[in-house]
Amino acid sequence: VLDRIVEHRLADGALALLTVAEWDGQPAFDAARETVRQAHAAEGFDPAETMQRLGITADLGTYSPVAI
Repeated sequence: VLDRIVEHRLADGALALLTVAEWDGQPAFDAARETVRQAHAAEGFDPAETMQRLGITADLGTYSPVAI
C-alpha cells in the first residue's frame, strides 16, 4: 500500500494537488472506501458540499497499473 500527495503550482497561481493511493487489491480499496463513507456520514461531513464551498475543482478517477 502506497499513499502520497504531490503538488504543482499552475501558471495562474492555483495549486494542483494529486493524491495517489495504491491498494493491495480491489477488496481492500472497496473496504477503505466504505470505511471513509461511514466516517463521513457519522461526522455529518459532505465532501461534495465542502469542495463546492471552498472552490475546489476535483478530477477524480481510479487508475490501474500498466506493465511496461
